[in-house]
Amino acid sequence: MKPHPQCYTVKEFSVNPSRAIHQAMAGEEVIISLRGVPTVRLVPIEAPKDARADVLAFLASMPGVQVAQCRPWLPRPTIGLSGEGPTASEMLLEDRR
Repeated sequence: MKPHPQCYTVKEFSVNPSRAIHQAMAGEEVIISLRGVPTVRLVPIEAPKDARADVLAFLASMPGVQVAQCRPWLPRPTIGLSGEGPTASEMLLEDRR
């Protein structure tokens, strides 16, 4: 059985929009009504779960690019250039041509 959605009027939503947004991000269905008519449904936007891994794999395949977790306090891998070759700026400009 599907749980009942959390419903807010526009006025209730405008008083504390972050509460409704956090509920939607937690997976709850949130409905906003205008003059008693359900009008808007809030749903979270989810990026593909492996999008970051795909980007890191693409960058790691480029010559002279290293992807590593070299700083343990950082939550994500870092990207650096190694050896002789173009700078990051030069690589970006070349890619844009």
